[in-house]
Amino acid sequence: HADVTVDKVPGAKGDFVVTVDGRELWNKLSHPQTRFPEDDEILTQLASLAKAAGLSLAPKAQEV
Repeated sequence: HADVTVDKVPGAKGDFVVTVDGRELWNKLSHPQTRFPEDDEILTQLASLAKAAGLSLAPKAQEV
């Protein structure tokens, strides 16, 4: 999405944390099974946040 900025920050000791606007969506080390998320787990949470904010994650139509 054109209005989204993504930052990658190196972690330590197996960290994998996904945050959006300060809200933690995933923290590998805090998860009961200490695992990485499946793609749909993060995408579902992002879609829910977008919907709550009145935004759409659908790609913009390309001009021909």
